[in-house]
Amino acid sequence: MAHRYLQGIKSNPLFNKTIIKLLPKTDLHCHLDGSMRLSTLVDLAKKQGVKLPTYNIEELNTTVFKDKYQDLNEYLVPFHYASAVLRDVESLERVAFEVAEDCFSEGVRYIEIRFAPHLHVIPDKLSVEDVIIAVNKGLRHAADVFNGINDDVHKEIAPKYMYGIIVCGMRCFNEHFSPFFKHFCEIFKYENKKKMYGLATLQLAKVAVDLRDNKGIPIVALDIAGSEAHYPAIDHSEAFRFAHENFMNKTIHAGEAYGPESIFQAVTNCYAERIGHGLKLFDDTFFHPETPVVDKKNIWMAHKIYCKQKDMCRGLSDKQLSNRPSN
Repeated sequence: MAHRYLQGIKSNPLFNKTIIKLLPKTDLHCHLDGSMRLSTLVDLAKKQGVKLPTYNIEELNTTVFKDKYQDLNEYLVPFHYASAVLRDVESLERVAFEVAEDCFSEGVRYIEIRFAPHLHVIPDKLSVEDVIIAVNKGLRHAADVFNGINDDVHKEIAPKYMYGIIVCGMRCFNEHFSPFFKHFCEIFKYENKKKMYGLATLQLAKVAVDLRDNKGIPIVALDIAGSEAHYPAIDHSEAFRFAHENFMNKTIHAGEAYGPESIFQAVTNCYAERIGHGLKLFDDTFFHPETPVVDKKNIWMAHKIYCKQKDMCRGLSDKQLSNRPSN
């Protein structure tokens, strides 16, 4: 179903589906669990005894994986079902291969697959390292297959099929999120929750740097995802500082379900070089009442600078940016 913002835009006959498929492309925001084939979800759920609302794919498409959602929290519900079937090496490797296969089949030459390893960990059985290594194995297999059968890649007249991995911490969590988080919450049950959220992401960042540096796994960035409102990025600033000090890129989901100040915080407190979604960047009606006026002015100034550097974000001119309100 076409996005409502694209409705009414005339298609260019020079760029038909065949041409678009042949053009080398990138996908820099691809969620592993969010890109799983529904047939695979149903197959794995049946094999593992994971309960789904229905095992009929057509019904799943109307009741769970819908065209529209009321808000971000409702949108995140399907991810819980996908994560629940990705808690063994074989399933993780299979889904990683299939997601890459689907992307490469559409002409995507470079993908960045992101996922939250803690959602898949089972204490004393499947570690964070095991999860990331399994996903990497599936992605590498897909890249090897497509590079192996493409004559233009062999002749070096077309780019290779490549991938990078982005690991995501969770903005918030509780004991029901996964077996790992149940165990983690029990260990730190006397800890301040916000500090606990940040601690989990910091540990993930340390694992990611180690696997990148010592195992050669192409982990290209650290991210945080999940419910945004009331769970600010600054809770995870120590993790992003660690990533920054160890030359790992930073990308943060922000401005998706909260105002522009969320984006500002991600950039200034967490060194974010890329913002995921940022839907509310240019709308001052999304500033929340608790945001001081002086902060609003600083946020708009930072966004003007940020967006001039990221022209592809919206393609706005200097004149258009200068006309944005500052209070």
